[in-house]
Amino acid sequence: MPLMGLLMYAPLLALEPVLVSFWGQTVGQYVLGIKVIREKDSAKCPLPQSFCRFYVKAIFGIWSMIYMVFSQRHKAIHDYLAGTLVILSPARLRADPSFADRGEGEQEGDAKFVYPSVRRRFVYFLVWYFAILFGVDLLLKIILRIIAGSDRADRLFQAGDTVIEVFGWILLIVVASLAAKGRLPGAKRTRKFPEGYR
Repeated sequence: MPLMGLLMYAPLLALEPVLVSFWGQTVGQYVLGIKVIREKDSAKCPLPQSFCRFYVKAIFGIWSMIYMVFSQRHKAIHDYLAGTLVILSPARLRADPSFADRGEGEQEGDAKFVYPSVRRRFVYFLVWYFAILFGVDLLLKIILRIIAGSDRADRLFQAGDTVIEVFGWILLIVVASLAAKGRLPGAKRTRKFPEGYR
């Protein structure tokens, strides 16, 4: 029976690595106009590397994608470990040369500032995110414990869990944005002064 389950899900588990290896992109990446290449020589990603990339992405989930916000070349954790790079699709650029210009300003950091390292900003993002989430969750549970009677406690705690889940997603976006822009305490950007300035 486990073998039948494995055979049933095998096409789904192999689809992305096969598409990335032989076509250079998944259907979603094609629509977005991006392509996955091997970083060291810009060739198509070999099948073993594609499988590595896919499974690391599955294990790390959204945390791998969030790391892209901080990294210099916008590489996710799975790209670092698999030695791959996501680029704009050459076919899309030939068809629409202005495609490369869209969003260009958002890709570059502000030249007036010196930013902490990618690793430092990512670590402080994790620290602040989990500290705030844990603190708010604890505070909400204490408040609910104080105000809840025994008959309403279960419903209130379920509502509190829903509130924390929604808050967690909003907090994730806000803290990731602040960390990427070097605005979190512990990993703040500093102003770059012109040469010769004293």
